[in-house]
Amino acid sequence: MGFENEKVMCVRLLVTGRVQGVGFRYFIKQTAAKHSVNGWVRNRDDGRVEIAAEGTRQQVDAFLQKVR
Repeated sequence: MGFENEKVMCVRLLVTGRVQGVGFRYFIKQTAAKHSVNGWVRNRDDGRVEIAAEGTRQQVDAFLQKVR
């Protein structure tokens, strides 16, 4: 993936609002793939969606910009 000479960062997000049952996890998966970000996404019992994302600062920043 090309992390050999770059620092890797990891972020954890809790997303609130209407995010379950509207294709949000699919959007996150597609967006992460587009920006070469690794991680996972899951629905929580309290209605929020939890995301863990890992990549270079540039990759994660681009991913977060789309998620917002």
